[in-house]
Amino acid sequence: RHLQERMATDNAANNSDDATNQQEQGGQQEQQWQLTPNSVDADLFNGPLLNVVLMEKLPQKEQIAEILRNSCGHRLGEIQDNPSGGVTCEIDGNHLISIMLTDTPPQDPENMYRLHPIQTGDRSVVDDVQAQMMVALLPNEECLELEKKFRQPRMAACVLHSRLTGALATLEGAKAVHSTATDVTFAAQFFHEAVSNNEYVMSLCSAWVMIEDFQGSEDTGDSGDSEAASGSVANACTMGLLSLGHPEITVEKSTMDPTELYHLVLSVANYIIHGETMQPGDTLGLAEGGPSISIVEGSHPAGDDIPALRLEISES
Repeated sequence: RHLQERMATDNAANNSDDATNQQEQGGQQEQQWQLTPNSVDADLFNGPLLNVVLMEKLPQKEQIAEILRNSCGHRLGEIQDNPSGGVTCEIDGNHLISIMLTDTPPQDPENMYRLHPIQTGDRSVVDDVQAQMMVALLPNEECLELEKKFRQPRMAACVLHSRLTGALATLEGAKAVHSTATDVTFAAQFFHEAVSNNEYVMSLCSAWVMIEDFQGSEDTGDSGDSEAASGSVANACTMGLLSLGHPEITVEKSTMDPTELYHLVLSVANYIIHGETMQPGDTLGLAEGGPSISIVEGSHPAGDDIPALRLEISES
């Protein structure tokens, strides 16, 4: 399988529109010829989609309702109050939006926040957080069964959820968005702009590069000379692909420039987010003259319970 980088970009626009259209039409029919099976166990990702908007102050429920009406229009059912001071309503007749409010900051912010150098940016975005708005999206039984089986319905639900969250992140006082699927805390403006620009690889996924320093052996052999060999390698992984029905991807001990490795991992993630399925034995070529990539079974640094594929990058 060979891929030109620009193909991923073109497919991104086409497939994100397809996912959105599928939601807007209401209901999703099981058409085997165009639906791609999930490649991970559905029990690993079939919980409600949940984002947390971190705020300086809570909005009024009328402000929340106005955002929902402006964003979704006729797709919404009746907006009802819930006991938390938030609102609940159906959308497209097949999903339930539940927005819950709490006027307290996270109890354990250091463990909740996962700050990212690009998606979070300046750490000050999580300063002065005094309230939380939980944004959940729950499918009805029919859609749940489809989302457990196929990637396109699941992607459509994730796109809808991200758009709802992105719209609510424009409320006054919104500082950041924490995504439980990607395990990353976004600056509110960054998240909104990524969703508005259909850059789902930046709102439904996070990529992490970790630098590992090493000290080599000083023994150089029979010459009797000694020289301390030291350097660094980069490990990388994604978070968020599992929620879309696909294993996460990892890279181990790469000598690529860390910035180049970050963008390479994002390119592969973008390829997956917009419909492709990778499996061991596949090969990728992301750009003419660029490295070739082989796909093998992998393990994820966050735990053995997270399915992962490893990219073996030919860097010669």
